[in-house]
Amino acid sequence: MRKPPKNHLTKSLMTDQFLQVLFGRWGCVATHNAGRILIVSQGILATATILISPLIADLATVFAISEAESGLLIGVFSAAILFTFPFSGLFADRFGARRTAIFGLTLFGLSGCTFAYVHTFEFALFLRIIQAIGFGLAQPSLIAMFADFFSGIRETTIQGINTSFKSIVQLATPVISGLLFALSWRAPFHLFLLALPAAALIWSTVPECESIDGRIGKTYLRGIAWFLTKRTTLCLMSGFFTRTYMLFGMYTYISVLAIRETGMTVAMLGLLLGTNSLMKFAAASQVGRLSGHSSTNLIAIIGFALFGTGLALAGFVPTVPIIYFAIAIAGVGDGLIDPAMKSMVNSLSSPAYRISSMAVALTFQAIGKTVSPISVGILLVFLEPATVFIVLGTVGGLLGVSVLFDIWIRTRERNGLKT
Repeated sequence: MRKPPKNHLTKSLMTDQFLQVLFGRWGCVATHNAGRILIVSQGILATATILISPLIADLATVFAISEAESGLLIGVFSAAILFTFPFSGLFADRFGARRTAIFGLTLFGLSGCTFAYVHTFEFALFLRIIQAIGFGLAQPSLIAMFADFFSGIRETTIQGINTSFKSIVQLATPVISGLLFALSWRAPFHLFLLALPAAALIWSTVPECESIDGRIGKTYLRGIAWFLTKRTTLCLMSGFFTRTYMLFGMYTYISVLAIRETGMTVAMLGLLLGTNSLMKFAAASQVGRLSGHSSTNLIAIIGFALFGTGLALAGFVPTVPIIYFAIAIAGVGDGLIDPAMKSMVNSLSSPAYRISSMAVALTFQAIGKTVSPISVGILLVFLEPATVFIVLGTVGGLLGVSVLFDIWIRTRERNGLKT
């Protein structure tokens, strides 16, 4: 067998060393072909809302409707995801994670692109519901599939890289969307077509790793029910809810706090949220390195402590420098929580129930995203914005720390192993 060229080996070695500097000892997992495809696929899914959000006001003009009605393009998408997630795990366990991810990505891409050619708002809403179903089918399978190819620190590392990549996508998408919209209101929606080559790459490159024999019977359903009602699982799911509740409470009302208390401009707010995203990117990229020294459970606990401290500090000392510092801390915390908790789901779940467990976790996450803006908005009727952020950070941070600490204690008592 012919040896690879010397320059190829040197280039490969340099790449591995560079990735280890960026992401830690196991940073070379980013060169794994299946891993890269799964990461890129999830980055494409991450454009679902962030691509449309900056265009809401302009789309209201396009369809001759009010801005409130135009906002339904995001609302119905979130609602449809919420109803799809609980069934996506069963669908994947019946037909396979790979097939489910391919079908979901194809549905996501085709319905998203077709949006560019609609003439009525009602049909646009219908396409967003179809796109949400595709999203809801694909995402749990894509996240859970990491555990089919990686384990331990390597799996945690690639979860961190995945979160970092999605942070970059979420930073770049609004800019690209705005530039394309200047050419035509239809142009941004063609970006969703990127889901089709991603689906093709999964079909041709990523092998199917079946966790069960494809039969969904009473024994299987009882097994899922037993796992999901365990105290450890319930604590973990409540952690997913708490994290997104805090996150979208911050996203929705940080402008209220910053403008009322400090008089920040819109440009300054954009920089503030950009700082938060950059800190999340930086923290998530180091989760693999940190997992070599402590458990993913402990990393998530530290993340909740930082996230809660950041939100509470923003309300306790609402000045421009402190708010920037506080929201940056919150970004670090969120960057630690997201990949660590997804890795925990994969490690704590039986392979037979892994995708269903991830789907349930994402359902709790979607519920937190849905109810947070409404309930935090109700608090703002009775409390000052600064007080609301103190309550949100303190209660959310303590709840997140306590439920994950409970998992940590129970896991150590049961088997003495790191989660």
